[in-house]
Amino acid sequence: MQTQHGLAGANTEASLRFHRFHERLNRSLKTQVIGLGMLKDAIDKGETRDGIKEILYAQNDLWGGMPDWGRPQELIDEGRLDIGRAGVVRGFSAFDLFLDNLSAELESYGRFRGAKPKPKGRLPARQGGDGTDDGAAAAEAGLTRYYERIGADLDGVKFLLPLYVYFRVARNCIAHRDAIASGAAEDLSRGDGIRDALEAWPDHTDDMRVPEILPLKEGAEILFTHRQALSNSSILRLIAMDVNEKALTILGVEGVVYAAAKRLLSIPSANDPEIRRSMPATINYILSDRYRVRNVDSLGASRILSSLGMSKRCERRFQSLVGPAGIGGG
Repeated sequence: MQTQHGLAGANTEASLRFHRFHERLNRSLKTQVIGLGMLKDAIDKGETRDGIKEILYAQNDLWGGMPDWGRPQELIDEGRLDIGRAGVVRGFSAFDLFLDNLSAELESYGRFRGAKPKPKGRLPARQGGDGTDDGAAAAEAGLTRYYERIGADLDGVKFLLPLYVYFRVARNCIAHRDAIASGAAEDLSRGDGIRDALEAWPDHTDDMRVPEILPLKEGAEILFTHRQALSNSSILRLIAMDVNEKALTILGVEGVVYAAAKRLLSIPSANDPEIRRSMPATINYILSDRYRVRNVDSLGASRILSSLGMSKRCERRFQSLVGPAGIGGG
């Protein structure tokens, strides 16, 4: 399966939203950890409990009682763990939403083109949900089944599967076992698959930082910090990019133009920054700026829109947004 000309590196609506989440999570994790680091520095330099309280009162950020700063390092360590473990759970929530949204995009275009909807299989988020010993096999099967459902193969990300399954099972333990590792989590963390995946990482990705994998022990607490949350997010991003590429191959140029038309039809007001001086210009802008389609001018989006039978509907929607006077945008 090869991506059509102009669609290499392009976004679907689902991948755009997941990418934005990935960037937002990256910033948020780093900001939170920097904040904890600054708090630790202040305490190390002798800042008192009352001094910290004053700062929080001044910014109206204090509610309830103050923590017991008689054990500041313990509190800061707890904060780091909560940040990291919550980051892993959030990463999978966003990834599963991406898969759901991408399925909806493919099914929407398929129905538009008259294809019969495929029966829905269970998505990875529903697999091995309690982190028990069947979680590893179920997590891998869930992702494999998703690829099969959209008619694609996962050869491009097969080396990532041990890392994906490790974090998926750890996520289940965090969410359903109060961050206590299961036997499956311990086995995964010490298996050859993890080692092989980490060795393959530099040759298969453009990410300079190899994921930081912690050994886990059954019955012990999972001590993930922001480093594991960022590693997990990077792994999920790579899989999402591969799934997105396969989806673009299925959609083709016509399917992406269809998505741009649907985007125009959903714009709530003329104040939206994607609105341009005309309907065709708006479609082209959505294609190039939102979905990052290359060579839009030579794509023939207006012709494709017409062949899809959506030109008049898009024009009516555009006119309802801008009114008779039109708009002077770019």
